[in-house]
Amino acid sequence: FFSIPHSACSTFLFSHFFSNTTPFFSPPHLSSSLLFSTPKHPFASSSTFRSNIHNGHAHFHTRMSFCTYTPYWGRPHATSEQFYQIIALIREDVDELGSKLNSMNVSLSDASVVDIFQILASEKVSALQFFDFLKGSDPELCCDPDIGSLFINNCGLLGNYEAMVPVLSGFSHRRVFLGMKAFGFLLDLGLDKASSMECVRKVMAVFNKVGGMYQSCGVQLLIEMFGLSGSFEIAEFVIRTAGRKVKHYHVLMRILCKSGDCKRVSDLVKEMKRSGCDMD
Repeated sequence: FFSIPHSACSTFLFSHFFSNTTPFFSPPHLSSSLLFSTPKHPFASSSTFRSNIHNGHAHFHTRMSFCTYTPYWGRPHATSEQFYQIIALIREDVDELGSKLNSMNVSLSDASVVDIFQILASEKVSALQFFDFLKGSDPELCCDPDIGSLFINNCGLLGNYEAMVPVLSGFSHRRVFLGMKAFGFLLDLGLDKASSMECVRKVMAVFNKVGGMYQSCGVQLLIEMFGLSGSFEIAEFVIRTAGRKVKHYHVLMRILCKSGDCKRVSDLVKEMKRSGCDMD
């Protein structure tokens, strides 16, 4: 904290004071000095600081602003008309979507963001640029599992598997597993057997790239999802692709037992014996 005089102008001088020596303020002519205005700020990002002035004191948090945009969190919520304007811009896949959305000078409620993702999913329109915009404007929202699941689902519907990797890696680092909502596109696409298997291979390749909890739990998730939906052949394909592990057979076997499908359980046991599984 440091004191500044009350004045009608909020522009003041701030210089580098993170060093091995005692913090100090430099004269205006030094290149290390930065002139900026407060409290204007475009978006929250880890590379900025934000300052608030209370009772003549400037309180520096983890962000600092260097431009004249209204803070995203301080903007009014988009009206119904602006909401559909935003969707239209996303549909058009315009260049620099973030800049155009930013120029509208509005924010989106969490519910509006969910609605946009659902509309984009129903129309199979890519949400990649919109998600990038959200990461800059409302980073905390992108850490929400529901929003993350909607984005991964959108990527799957559009076949953009590479875009899944960094997002899932972030959630894996936070020890958050998104679950079936994120990968429901494998069922929603309504593909034939061969196409479903190809998509499953790509998702499993994503799990291997992400590693961590997704590599260990992702296969079981797919088996359970296809088993519960009645797509037993695809579930068995997942087991075979993952190396016929006993724990994976157990996931499908529990589902079959609960459904009373004794014939499939028997066939599964026989397959385990033929493949040399160490059955307990």
